[in-house]
Amino acid sequence: MNPRFLCLSLAWLVPACGSTGPSSEPVTLDFRAENDLLAGFEQDTGFLPAQSPAAIRVVAGATASLVAAAQATATGDTLTPVAESGLVTMEAGFSLEVSARIDAAGVDYEGVIETFEYGIEPAMTSFEPFAIGETVTLESALPPGELARVPIPSVPGATLVVDIAGGQVNAAYSGVCATAMGGLAQYTGQAVIDGSIQLEGTIELELLVVSETFGPFPIEVPIPAATTALDLGTFSTADGMPAEGSPCDGMVGDTDTVDPTAASGDTMTDPTTAGPTTGDPTMGSSGAMTVGDSTGGETSATETGDESSSTSAGECVDDEGCVMGGTCVEDQCVPVPSECDDGLDCDACPSVTTCSLCVQFEGNACSELLDACFFDDDCVALIDCTNVCEDEMCFEACAGASTAEAIDLYNEIVSCITGACG
Repeated sequence: MNPRFLCLSLAWLVPACGSTGPSSEPVTLDFRAENDLLAGFEQDTGFLPAQSPAAIRVVAGATASLVAAAQATATGDTLTPVAESGLVTMEAGFSLEVSARIDAAGVDYEGVIETFEYGIEPAMTSFEPFAIGETVTLESALPPGELARVPIPSVPGATLVVDIAGGQVNAAYSGVCATAMGGLAQYTGQAVIDGSIQLEGTIELELLVVSETFGPFPIEVPIPAATTALDLGTFSTADGMPAEGSPCDGMVGDTDTVDPTAASGDTMTDPTTAGPTTGDPTMGSSGAMTVGDSTGGETSATETGDESSSTSAGECVDDEGCVMGGTCVEDQCVPVPSECDDGLDCDACPSVTTCSLCVQFEGNACSELLDACFFDDDCVALIDCTNVCEDEMCFEACAGASTAEAIDLYNEIVSCITGACG
């Protein structure tokens, strides 16, 4: 077996001139998302106090419209936040269906009295885009006071009094991913909401033969913590228009499980780059990820306890230093099973380093693209050029000296490898 490999910096390229090239002027992107954090919320307190001859029940619904917005400028695949443009606002409100039950002073009654609406003053706060790894908090208090005083139907002289005793609604916003890649820019975040509504209910009876008051009864409606993923939009970095695509996919973990109230974690992305801020086992000293780089970090899957996958990984001098069908490439043992067609779903590709090599073998995920590049002198020249680059200007110069066809092929290879092993 004598497979061919390419070592290339996994950076996206676009032509530096012509109609398909990036604009030399920064493009302004307006990221925005609006979500009801309490969509579908309903809490039923049941009748309280449970054993009292007079009791009150509340069925509460709620809305909490949160708007998160931020601006950024894009130049090619460089995304830069606009200072002081981050803003989060929240406007919450409740519907309270209140029922009464009376079994006292000769009165036998149970039924819905009325549904009351209650709005909270909007809350607003600013943040520095993109709030990656930070928490932006909003708090809206419920001012104490009388909400309603209404007669109880069919019971002359009976009155229901509902008071707001306190409570508040809390929201925590955090950015999750802000990246530009392949001509697209996307910003995502998350919000967590919780709180409580604290009420007091009183039933007053002013009958011909008796005058009696039941209450005030404390009634609390909890708002359990709920997390909502926010997509603030995907835009073309060429003209700033909304576009299809999700560059953040694969950049971070499942956004439904990231808690924005936690400190910056391993899944947070750097807002000014297309990659994660945490160490990548295939990153070289210049920050460019190279296929076949033997200086990477972990090279085996020994932590999984799968000995068959780890025995073919590690440093080597020749094929004899590798076992289990591995081969020595760039001083790195690489497994080459035919079933490893995507570099992910097999134990024989235990790390990003070995995966990026594995997918290049004949018959595996990226081999056809690699073959096409080997027979394209412009593609090979482009890779040779970018491999010595350490800054964006160098990458742009390489793209400017190449052909659109070579750049397209180069980007296809990058997409294939990062898609399989990113």
